[in-house]
Amino acid sequence: MDPSKKVFGSRTHKQHRSLTGRLFVLGSLMMWGMAVSVSAESDLVPDVEVSKADGGLRFFPSNDVFRPLLADPKERQFFMSLLSVKTPAQTFTAWSVGFGESLGLVRWDGKSFQAQLGFLAGVFSQFNWSTPSKDLINTDFTFGLAATHRWHDFTGRLQYYHQSSHLGDELLLNNPIPRLNYSYEAIEEVLALENSLFRIYAGGEYLTSRDPADLKPWNIHWGAELRGGDSPAFFRPVAGLDITWKQQHSAEYNFSVKAGLEMGKPALRDRHIRLLAEFYDGYSPYGQFFDEKIRYWGAGVYVGF
Repeated sequence: MDPSKKVFGSRTHKQHRSLTGRLFVLGSLMMWGMAVSVSAESDLVPDVEVSKADGGLRFFPSNDVFRPLLADPKERQFFMSLLSVKTPAQTFTAWSVGFGESLGLVRWDGKSFQAQLGFLAGVFSQFNWSTPSKDLINTDFTFGLAATHRWHDFTGRLQYYHQSSHLGDELLLNNPIPRLNYSYEAIEEVLALENSLFRIYAGGEYLTSRDPADLKPWNIHWGAELRGGDSPAFFRPVAGLDITWKQQHSAEYNFSVKAGLEMGKPALRDRHIRLLAEFYDGYSPYGQFFDEKIRYWGAGVYVGF
């Protein structure tokens, strides 16, 4: 590859706005429809573990009050995805892998309110499978604290975390591109309305410390999910749409869509395997390349414990 070209490249603004405009309208309509469905199905109880005794304090709970976001490409979870990545500079095959989880430390269970405090950590790496040496492109490391809460059908997650990003050795050897020291600390709150079939969510993020210093601090995040409900069936359909707006790219939106099957017993909601088709269009979610356009599609295996 020509060293002068960016690793992920950049699409023209006119082409990107045309696509993102259509996706924005589609996503907004999907979220509106799900909001109506959530209100209509409010009698369905979300499948979240609840203590049998009101006012119970528990240490090291087995699951979380806030369900991980299905379509967020940077949600901390265990997965591996085979992707076809397309940029104006090149098209290549990539493996994207992630290792991450949240560990609950202490939880309060009340009659209608629950709150939990815990740790979170994750690692996200991408490999260029079209190169002879299967180059490691980039790795993002993230860790922090999370406070999650639930009141009836409303849930939320407040987290403070650090992220740092590092380029792969093979990439630097084969492409003498300038290295960027990209890291930040951020505080984020996401609020959701959900039942056993649907969830809609929205939130915001502020980067309290950032490198490079000119990285703009505000991000907005929203999306919607569809699940197979509380059916006793071992297989359940799942789908999610995740949209982000970043002040760094104020005229653009980033879209992530994932859909497929979830396998596992409903009683053990955090223990599952998901087979998902996925699509992404927008600025790269991979740390070092945050300022470059990318589009990919493929399929992945996601494991919850």
